[in-house]
Amino acid sequence: MGKANIMKIKLGVMVFLIIPIVIFCADSYDGLVKRGVFYMQLKKLDEAIEYFQESISIDSHRFEAYYYLGNTYFQEGKNKKAQENFEKAIGTFPENPTDSNERVNLAQCHYTLAFVFLAEDEPQKALEAFEKCISLAPQSLVGKLALKEKKKIEEEIKYQGRILKPSP
Repeated sequence: MGKANIMKIKLGVMVFLIIPIVIFCADSYDGLVKRGVFYMQLKKLDEAIEYFQESISIDSHRFEAYYYLGNTYFQEGKNKKAQENFEKAIGTFPENPTDSNERVNLAQCHYTLAFVFLAEDEPQKALEAFEKCISLAPQSLVGKLALKEKKKIEEEIKYQGRILKPSP
């Protein structure tokens, strides 16, 4: 193996080791959110919550920390706190976003919120959240998944003969 190949390997190893350090050591909004996601994936939810809350203290006008905080609370079974944070995430978007990435991210927030409503036995609200998701990003993966979930709920409601009352 030549010196050039050894140098390339060393450089690759250094880059591989430095990138995670830069990502996780940054005390920026993005760095804190990424650390929170890291701890959330490890199921260290208390640590994740701290990082998401710190992110929000830096910038409360971005959706990511609220979204992941909602997910974390949902994993803990704290559905009301999850709902509050998903709704805050939704509130960070413009009313009618035109950017396709914003539309998909907003759709994802509605999609996940729908599962909180299902956990709280509020199928009408879940259907409304799935419908909003579908209207925002019908051709995206999340839009297609929402359509599938919406149909399942409608079939279940039809099968059970439940009458849905409109949300206030």
